[in-house]
Amino acid sequence: MKTCVFFGHRDFDYSPYKEKLYKICEKLIVEQKVTQFYTGGRGDFDRMAYETIIKLKKRYANVKLTLFLSYMPKENVKPMGYDDTEYVLDRRVYPKFAISETNKAVVDKSDFVVVGVHHTYGGAYAIYRYAKRKGKAIISIFK
Repeated sequence: MKTCVFFGHRDFDYSPYKEKLYKICEKLIVEQKVTQFYTGGRGDFDRMAYETIIKLKKRYANVKLTLFLSYMPKENVKPMGYDDTEYVLDRRVYPKFAISETNKAVVDKSDFVVVGVHHTYGGAYAIYRYAKRKGKAIISIFK
């Protein structure tokens, strides 16, 4: 099973890139045999990624969408539209670092990283640089 994770800015107008993201994801499913997609469910890019995978699941029944959690859930909750949730950290971290450490853990377990990183600052840019250092296959919607 091949996996893909999405990272982008919380507040950014991605609407001109919806079709491009759809084509990128469909190509990953068809050509690279990606069946597992992860999103953090925060912000504009994650929302667009979620909507894209929900559409693709109608054509590709084997595709799975997981919401990765930055904080240990208090109860077993399955948000609408997701196949499941996953808490990916194998250790406790201070809440201040939970999101950045979770992002790194998801990058580590993913084969592909699809990014909507436009700015050279902030958390999305930091995780993009981390994925690059790790040698992950990175696909930008801006290229």
